[in-house]
Amino acid sequence: SCPAISTLPPLAGEKEIDEYVRRTGAERAKAEWMARTAKDFFGVPEDWARHAPIVLAERPGPLPPLFVECGDKDEYGFFEGARAFSEALARGGHSGQFVPLRGGVHCTIGQARIFSFLAASLYGEKAG
Repeated sequence: SCPAISTLPPLAGEKEIDEYVRRTGAERAKAEWMARTAKDFFGVPEDWARHAPIVLAERPGPLPPLFVECGDKDEYGFFEGARAFSEALARGGHSGQFVPLRGGVHCTIGQARIFSFLAASLYGEKAG
């Protein structure tokens, strides 16, 4: 839950940040901070290509069922990335559940949904 998955590349320039903010509703200062921080970890495009969550989700191989929940008003614009990650999981043949939280901001969490997902994933039952 509360995935920090962004569609903004780490080496984004001003135009890409502008477009990301316009498209996702992210706060510009938070988008700029994300780009700066990500650049520290993924300084060259090849590093990002090896670690990009949306790309990795499409690769075959074993993964546990994943629960992805995100508010559609996330100030970092993570909703777009959470949805893209969930779609990539499906393309990769992986099990997961995407729960969009209407009106939810960053780190809005629906505990009952998480518990239901865990109960179903771990024990094959619906939490009551």
